[in-house]
Amino acid sequence: MNVLINKGRNYSGKWNINYVSVSNNICIMDNHRVAFWFWINNLNKKNIYRIVHIDKHFDTQEGCLSEWKQTIPGNLEELTLEQLMEIGYEKENIFCKTIQYDNYLTLFHEYYSDNVFDYFFFTHNVGKLPTKLNHLYNWGPNALIEQLSDLIFNCESKLIVNLDLDYFFVNGNMLLSDYSINHILKTIKKGLDKNNVEILTIALSPEDCKNWTKSISFFNTYVSEILKIEKIKIPSR
Repeated sequence: MNVLINKGRNYSGKWNINYVSVSNNICIMDNHRVAFWFWINNLNKKNIYRIVHIDKHFDTQEGCLSEWKQTIPGNLEELTLEQLMEIGYEKENIFCKTIQYDNYLTLFHEYYSDNVFDYFFFTHNVGKLPTKLNHLYNWGPNALIEQLSDLIFNCESKLIVNLDLDYFFVNGNMLLSDYSINHILKTIKKGLDKNNVEILTIALSPEDCKNWTKSISFFNTYVSEILKIEKIKIPSR
């Protein structure tokens, strides 16, 4: 695992980035907005992808889209992670980052829609469904166990799986049984092994899992063990 950023267990919020690590086609982050950077630098522009979004939230805010787009340069793929994440604008004397934890999917679609065939959302229906994402199937949280295997193993297109650990929590408590969690993660692992899942992004989202302890514990107990990737170590502040 190549750790790019490890600033400790600080507040993540809408913009802050405290942890990023990369291992081949897998990226782990505390703030989900980093997924935008990883996707644009790892997708194959000859491929048409299906995006599987497993998250408590939709992550598809559109409210200031025209304003956001005015700040995006034409050389996106030439920018470093730090440069990309620092793009922003002044609003009411506050500097706002353009790529945020709740709009990165919208922005990705704006610039890379030619590489996306459709979107499959498994969420808790938190947020506002987008108007601009073509071929969006919003199946809600209860369909994931039934539908994920079919998506991964009976799909002609390559997949980008976008996993947020907050999907597994409600009010800081585990939502699913060990059996269900294992089934979901083992299905993703098989997809990775068969190269059906070409890109996997994992957001720790500590505040939405209640705290860093719960998020890291879930990752090291389930995700690391099942996906066979290194455990994460993030120091206290």
